[in-house]
Amino acid sequence: MKQSTMALPVLALLILGILGLWHALGLPLPGLYGVCSGAAADAAANAPHGAVRDAGADMANATSEQATLNCRLGMTAWEPALSAVDPSQWGAGWFLTFGADGTSNPTMEFMRMVRTFQDKYWDGDEWVFSDTVTFTPPLTDAPGGLGPIVRAHPGAWWAIGNEPDRGPNWEWSWWPGQDGAFPEVYAQAYYSVYHFIKERDPSARVGPGGLVEVTPGRLQYLDLVWQAYLQRYGTSLPADFWTMHLYILPEAYPDGTPNGTANVALGTDPTLAYRESGGNPDLCHNPSNQVYCWADHDDLTLFDQQVRWMRRWLADHGYRDLPLWLTEYGILYPFEDYDDPENPTRCYLQDEFGGCFTPRRVTHWLTQTLEYLTTAYDPLLGNPSDGNRLVQRTAWYCLYTPYVGYVSNLVTGTNTFTMTRVGWAYRDFLKDYSIAMNLWARYAPPAAVWPDPSGVATATIGLAMANNGDTGLPFPIMVFWYRDAAHTQPIASRQVTDLPGCDGRLSLTATWVLSGAGVHPYWAVIDPANQLPEWNEADNVAIGYVLVAPRQQFLPLVMRGTRLEP
Repeated sequence: MKQSTMALPVLALLILGILGLWHALGLPLPGLYGVCSGAAADAAANAPHGAVRDAGADMANATSEQATLNCRLGMTAWEPALSAVDPSQWGAGWFLTFGADGTSNPTMEFMRMVRTFQDKYWDGDEWVFSDTVTFTPPLTDAPGGLGPIVRAHPGAWWAIGNEPDRGPNWEWSWWPGQDGAFPEVYAQAYYSVYHFIKERDPSARVGPGGLVEVTPGRLQYLDLVWQAYLQRYGTSLPADFWTMHLYILPEAYPDGTPNGTANVALGTDPTLAYRESGGNPDLCHNPSNQVYCWADHDDLTLFDQQVRWMRRWLADHGYRDLPLWLTEYGILYPFEDYDDPENPTRCYLQDEFGGCFTPRRVTHWLTQTLEYLTTAYDPLLGNPSDGNRLVQRTAWYCLYTPYVGYVSNLVTGTNTFTMTRVGWAYRDFLKDYSIAMNLWARYAPPAAVWPDPSGVATATIGLAMANNGDTGLPFPIMVFWYRDAAHTQPIASRQVTDLPGCDGRLSLTATWVLSGAGVHPYWAVIDPANQLPEWNEADNVAIGYVLVAPRQQFLPLVMRGTRLEP
């Protein structure tokens, strides 16, 4: 597959280029903005503190108490900051590294990722795509492959690919893009990884990796992936959860030429791309004009629009009742070369209104979006298993990076990893968050059985349950099945020792020996002793039915035009 050469982007150095290569290879690279050293990133993050707090405060003061882990809120985090800081002490419940292994936190959940890089090479004039994919880790059971990792971590969350929609900038010979796969290639890669993982761990939770953002062009990319999977494999793309990234980034220059910021999603119609403003502030903060200004990077209306676009797509394709994880978001635009850290009149990147992306502005964005993400729901689009919330889990980008997005750092890059202004705001949000617990009996499946000659029947009964609270189970709880509505005649029981929050799901089964033809109801009850304090105790019961058939009817099997071999 060949693509035509595009004009060299003027502002392409701003955003995703180096970040993509860094994620893909896991290597440290020079900064994007000329001189973007770790020290410069720390200075920008810590410059304006105002009335917040001293960012140089002792980290021990920030981690003196172990908080209840909040599965709603996590972050991108790498070593050594992850181990040195341990954000679980703040209450952060999960993290990701854009990799499958190599780092760990004994308390926080780790969302693992398999990279799906479509092979390509620079032929001296343009990028040439092959039809092959490089998987990281490789799909093998040998040491260093994916197999041993899957087996060592049963029930893990796995995302397949990272921004597969983001290919190279066509005149940049040195950067091949993020995972950068055309839709039909990604569909095949997804199939391979999904089944490789599920064959080794049926309890694994697997879903697609997030795209750069959610725009009409990116939604077309999802359409093409979904259609390619259906056509090739005869079934809809299987997923246990979905992920998304959310950055409000232009995809093309004002004239429609793909830019180096978000770029046009691979294989999609370039006319769908959201364009730069050309510096015109009259085009900003408009959800209907197919323009993303620099000033729109922290526009909550456009943020909400992307979330709802994603949820609408999921609902339209049969995935509404699945968790949606926002696995990357924050502020990517830099703040440097400023004349004043608190009220600058100039800086390296000013938006259409002359504003800079100061730590104060980034902090406001963090608190504004966290409040939205932890409360937004929609009775028509949200996840019914989670109170119709739009987003189940959120990851801020990031704990610490010296590269793209450094203005969003939660800690500095020095050995003590002290808190930035943004970091204090994140920790305070977690500290003030009121953790709620709730278990939900989703449904009890029906069953049909036939009695043996003595009139006794044996049925498998069950319960599909979910934890739609903000944290995992703090202690084991019991599930009972009863034969009566008063819950006095138990059939069986099971102990549940672990169930993640934020729409963590579990299916249980039990055996019921009964007699008598007809329909027999049963009641599955979660925590009948009410040991777990829940915000809704009324949703802990599900009713199922067992049909004991009085007789079986056998019909002859007629096979037309079929030859049976001996």
